[in-house]
Amino acid sequence: MRLGSTRRTVLVTGAAGFIGSHFVYRPQFDPPVNLGDPGEFTMFQLAQVVMKVADYAGDVTYMPLPADDPKRRCPDISKARRLLGFQPKVALEDGIRLTYANFAARIAAIKRAEPKA
Repeated sequence: MRLGSTRRTVLVTGAAGFIGSHFVYRPQFDPPVNLGDPGEFTMFQLAQVVMKVADYAGDVTYMPLPADDPKRRCPDISKARRLLGFQPKVALEDGIRLTYANFAARIAAIKRAEPKA
């Protein structure tokens, strides 16, 4: 984990559905139009949420930031709000739960499909 850096997220299903329904070519849009959640969080906060959702009590490894790593990643979504009425709908922990459940189901399906020895 890189100390001191922050991130923002967007749940792919929410963004994909929004993009599919709103991004027919419209010349009045001046790209880029950022999508995401305005809630910024540290990598440590993200790790805490993932550990909680995954019921993981192990260690977290801390690493220094690369010299060229931006300390904050906080794209402005005001254009998406103004032009498209975009509003994030999934909170971070809810998105992590959905993602975790999706991967757990995929792994379980792969294990079920493996030939028994």
